[in-house]
Amino acid sequence: MSLITSLTRMWLTRTIHPFTLKNEYDELLPFDECEKPGLYIHIPFL
Repeated sequence: MSLITSLTRMWLTRTIHPFTLKNEYDELLPFDECEKPGLYIHIPFL
């Protein structure tokens, strides 16, 4: 990772630790209890 990228990340996140995405909430959500699940699709205007 370049120095500029590292410094920008530290400035934006206020931490020196790398940003990681965790998939820990998928098991906690009661998807089986949803009667009518929906889907959201976003189409941006140009």
